[in-house]
Amino acid sequence: MTSHFPATASNKSPTLSEHRKKKNFNYNDSNIILLSNDLSQQEINKILVFVSLANEIIKCYFGVRSTFDLIICKGEREMRNQVMSKMRGNGIVQRQRQWQQHHPHEVSKLVTLTDYQLKETIIRYDIATFGNYLHEFIYGVLERSRTHQLREALAWYYTLMTE
Repeated sequence: MTSHFPATASNKSPTLSEHRKKKNFNYNDSNIILLSNDLSQQEINKILVFVSLANEIIKCYFGVRSTFDLIICKGEREMRNQVMSKMRGNGIVQRQRQWQQHHPHEVSKLVTLTDYQLKETIIRYDIATFGNYLHEFIYGVLERSRTHQLREALAWYYTLMTE
């Protein structure tokens, strides 16, 4: 069963302290979806802090924030399920061609992935660092007319410059 944090009715985003008091929320025009029901409040707080800090850094550099929905997985099995469901799509995942060369068990070791058609970023919480959140959020706001390789390089460049 998944926990979904639905959008709020107001135009103002709730503060981090307001998020800590409840499990359902919308954060900066995107939803946060927890696929794991066994995350502690401390783990949820860590996710919220990473998302908030990454979005603030991106706002300073690029003048925008990530609006992709964020899906939080915990463990290899949840990530493998997400990756395999995306691979079955019709080219919607930005790294699908590279993944087709790998065995599903290797793919499940991915820490993050971004689906541009669905506007989702999937992060494997149990092994992701702040840099992983920042990198994917930067990658999501870069101009899509550029090649995948250039966007990937720029995202890593900006990630390394901020850490």
